[in-house]
Amino acid sequence: MQDRKKKKKTSTQIHNQITYFVFQPYLADIISVVGMTNDSTVARDTLNFKLQGTKENVSFWGHEYLRHLASEISEEYAERVDNQKPVDDILVLVDQIVPHNVEHNAEAEACDLLMEVRCN
Repeated sequence: MQDRKKKKKTSTQIHNQITYFVFQPYLADIISVVGMTNDSTVARDTLNFKLQGTKENVSFWGHEYLRHLASEISEEYAERVDNQKPVDDILVLVDQIVPHNVEHNAEAEACDLLMEVRCN
């Protein structure tokens, strides 16, 4: 018998190989949640995959997910502003996160996010 070593595919590779494009946004949402477990803060998997995923009901995955997403939004916003890149796509997420935080007694976190993205 031949010793066959199977290469493990990353979630990003699996996402990119999906040919039925209807499923890609939903898979991106799931990978976004799994991205919270990634050690690398540079990759920003949670934010990057959420931007590729569905745009509705960002609060579905819970408070800890929103906290993690908000921290990645803050970092990404600062980087994009420094490089003079558009930020409209991440502000759509901010518009969903802030009301959820206020409704669930996390006003301080909502204010922190707003101050980070300089919304008035």
